Amino acid sequence: MKNKYIKLCFIVHLTIFSLMWVGCEKQWLEAKPNKAIISPSTVMDFQSILDNSAIMNQSYPNLSEVASDDFTVSYADWQAGIKPERNAYIWNTQDLYEGRFGELEVAYKRILTANVVIRGIERVDRQMDSSGWDQVLGSALFFRGMEFFNLSQQYVVPYLPENKDKPSQLLLPLAPELTKLAAIVTVGELYTQIVTDLKSAIALLPEKQLYLTRPSKAAVHALLARVFLVMGDYNQALLHSQAALDLEQRLLDYNTLNMSTAYKIPQLNVEVLFQASITTYTLLELARKTVNIELYNLYDDNDLRKKVYFYDLSGKKVFTGSYLNSEYNVFGGLATDEMYLIKSECLARANKTEEAMAVINALLRQRWKTGTFVSFVANDPEQALSFILLERRKELVFRNLRWSDLRRLNADPRFSAVLSRTLNGITYKLEPNSNGYTFPIPVNQ
Repeated sequence: MKNKYIKLCFIVHLTIFSLMWVGCEKQWLEAKPNKAIISPSTVMDFQSILDNSAIMNQSYPNLSEVASDDFTVSYADWQAGIKPERNAYIWNTQDLYEGRFGELEVAYKRILTANVVIRGIERVDRQMDSSGWDQVLGSALFFRGMEFFNLSQQYVVPYLPENKDKPSQLLLPLAPELTKLAAIVTVGELYTQIVTDLKSAIALLPEKQLYLTRPSKAAVHALLARVFLVMGDYNQALLHSQAALDLEQRLLDYNTLNMSTAYKIPQLNVEVLFQASITTYTLLELARKTVNIELYNLYDDNDLRKKVYFYDLSGKKVFTGSYLNSEYNVFGGLATDEMYLIKSECLARANKTEEAMAVINALLRQRWKTGTFVSFVANDPEQALSFILLERRKELVFRNLRWSDLRRLNADPRFSAVLSRTLNGITYKLEPNSNGYTFPIPVNQ
């Protein structure tokens, strides 16, 4: 633990020094059109920092997608990957990063950027631009809370009652100064901070944003719904998924998509609440990964997701359903379809079978070929829950949510799963609740 702490401290210290250094250079602040900011001092200056999408909206942690069970790669393609992704693919956490920082450096840069903005905006007179001031502070809190949550899904043990008092492995810096670097917090403290940041952001942000790279009130509710779902607080997850849908409930009708193109889902479509991309790894490239055939076969022939999400490339099924309409950029933001799924799951867990099925059917009706959809019916809450969780996997494929679902559902024997992969004649397995579901912090070599 001592080596891990020293290494993580070094990562955070290095990131802070980097921010201090580049904070004096125009390049880091070029998000502002006139590129004239050197020392941020106004609401517009701090908004410009947050509008730097290269830092705030890209390369969200995604190594867990490599470890999930929705795809396979050949041995030759596996060898083409870098050490961390090769290890993640076979669930080898002994030397996951080979001494590298992994995704932590990028993540802490985003966290500490948010801290710089939070500290800076507090020194600006709010009366000069109250709405802009609120938006800056609310956005920074959102970004910080989202990044802490993203890291928790890879580097922290699952949120369970027996784990709340365990060390989380993560530092929780809430200020930009080195002298105020926090110690490693417990799992419970980490999630408390995530929820605190996001709930504080709700009151500060507008209901919707002109630019989807900026968080809105709807986006914060959506993220809180995701967080509470992972925490197993289904009442709160239901409350926030409904709040998000109250602000934006539109769905794409897949019947209206152009089926003749490779990437059929448009960017910034009506479902997107917050735009972000996740880190792309070699093993996740279109030409390398093959969609798990068992997953592909779950889709009915009249389910348009089978054509929208996948196509045949040289005899194998590949994924082309990113909400970023791209081969290389994979959607890692927030969207209304996820809120329908969270709402329906929470209703099923509350024994409200008919309501749960009505919500999931509202989503699926927009996914099936016109004239073929017949509403699904469940006889009891357990049947409804099983159906909804299956649809959740089919709908949210390759959005880096599968790993979180595996982690949380492993605690329930009804839905736990043993993952298995064979590579070069060797079979690797990941058992439910295994330590392999928590990635280690890089250690000194």
